[in-house]
Amino acid sequence: MGSPKEMHPLLADLFKRPDLEVLTTSSTAWADIRPTYVIDNPARPLAIARPRNASEVSDFVHAARRHGVKISVRGGGHDVFGRSIAEGCLVIDMRKMKTIEIAQDRETATLGGGVLIGDVIETLASQKLTTPFGYIPTIGYAGWAMMGGYGWLAPRFGLGVDQIQRARVVTWQGDIIEADSELLKGIRGAGGNFGIVVELGIKIYPFEKAKIQATVRKYFSGYNAMTKSPFGAVSPFWYPKRDMSGWMFAVNFAWSSPDMKAGRQYLGQLAALGDAADTSLVKEMTPTELINLIVSWTPGRVYGFEACNGVSFAKVTERAADVVGEFLAKLPVDSANVLLIHEMRGPSAEPDPGSCFGARLPHSVMELVGITINPDNVKTSTQRYRELYGALHGTGDALGVTYASLTQTRDTDTSQLFGKEHQFVMDLKNKYDPEGVFDNTEPRLRP
Repeated sequence: MGSPKEMHPLLADLFKRPDLEVLTTSSTAWADIRPTYVIDNPARPLAIARPRNASEVSDFVHAARRHGVKISVRGGGHDVFGRSIAEGCLVIDMRKMKTIEIAQDRETATLGGGVLIGDVIETLASQKLTTPFGYIPTIGYAGWAMMGGYGWLAPRFGLGVDQIQRARVVTWQGDIIEADSELLKGIRGAGGNFGIVVELGIKIYPFEKAKIQATVRKYFSGYNAMTKSPFGAVSPFWYPKRDMSGWMFAVNFAWSSPDMKAGRQYLGQLAALGDAADTSLVKEMTPTELINLIVSWTPGRVYGFEACNGVSFAKVTERAADVVGEFLAKLPVDSANVLLIHEMRGPSAEPDPGSCFGARLPHSVMELVGITINPDNVKTSTQRYRELYGALHGTGDALGVTYASLTQTRDTDTSQLFGKEHQFVMDLKNKYDPEGVFDNTEPRLRP
């Protein structure tokens, strides 16, 4: 490290505070702290600040503003475009702010701004509680929830954005404030564009397990009322759990007709006889077991910060299905390549006047994941997925509104993203961030 005279003035200022943790490229911990989920984002931040509380976040904002340095905020660092790290900025890494406090009434929880989804779910599950959560447990909860928050349990309880009840924010001036209703509305959809969220209050729910007596009764009542098909054979059975703590209920199903469409419809009727039955799963799972299973499926750090994107559809039309079919007819480029769909229905699709999140209609988000484990595959994979993105939009069936967390910055039209709330969001941005201190935040509201 050079002498103070050779340092950037911001660093010289911050290093006068030994109580603050600040990392630069010469720091021993840099190689462990700097990487994000996507490895090959070339951005070179000026430094990484690691606050432990709201007061230290305020100190970092004051210092950055004093020296004219932009800020980017990192939660889980799982953004598939690597956008939590920006060139020449001061990265405020929130991961030390990971407190989780459950209220006495067990209806709300208070989360630190850097807590990860997996930690939230594990803590809640230990108290027989839960809340909607994203598909990958290493994603930062705050960023996931504030940008919309598609994921497990959303059809029942709403999106992540719908769980936010309160927020504590550090403003562009370094003030620590409790968000009022206006600011909360902006946070619920436009995320950290108006300040650094250091604390969230969210809704939580009892984790309810179906009682086997009611499940059996519902199954037979419904099955007896069904019109039976000679081609559909079912065999319900119960078997002990591994730890002998209870019984598992399953149904074997066989379809003996070449009419697979009719078979799928029949299977759908059977699945409807259970409580939230999932025909792709064959065993009971707790939220903790689910996220641990997902961890086992998910690759570690990957390459391809420009290789992913998202496209939304009111429904996947035949034209869109043909595009996907043609894509899947080609061999994958890398073992990390994925194509998956997130569904929004039920309460998630209902308008909420207390949120600026724009995509309030039943729809599916097709996530195009072109990340790679092998860096030699990045160029080919990125091109392949970019072509898929173009072809899906070329069907004319894609929605204009998108999910910013899964969409490249260049492909995100904020006027469509927020719809009728766009002017409200822009006015709020000008009110809470007039100097552009938080302009690195997604979705980008300014050029």
